[in-house]
Amino acid sequence: PTIRSRASPSPVENEFVKQTAKQLLQEIVRGAQLAFENADKLYQEAQLLGSNGAFARALTLHQISMEECSKVDMLGTAAISLVLGHPVDINKLAARFRQHKVKNYNNAYMSVTTDAEREARKSGDPKRAIEIFKASKPHSISG
Repeated sequence: PTIRSRASPSPVENEFVKQTAKQLLQEIVRGAQLAFENADKLYQEAQLLGSNGAFARALTLHQISMEECSKVDMLGTAAISLVLGHPVDINKLAARFRQHKVKNYNNAYMSVTTDAEREARKSGDPKRAIEIFKASKPHSISG
């Protein structure tokens, strides 16, 4: 279902939409909190595995932790959309949660390196490469 937080024809319908949007927003916030907690636990467990030499398993848990972080980002986007009155399609969001490719592309570090960034690296200018990276990733945590 798609929920809108604005533009209902009658006051009764408008109140229903507001309450539904508020409930959905509360669930989105709760989902983000749970995903973050899961990401943190997975990261801590990956650290333990890595410090004990189980690198392949540590990397696997770290990757899953990063995917959980991507869910937090997607939920944040959904919350902002809802607050701004844009439609939020819960079914599409749930489908994206199950797609590794979507979650991985959502993480800036997994995105394609631009030609300009590659050239800056090749020429030995890491500061320029970082600037180019930040400029091309407006949603990254470093930008």
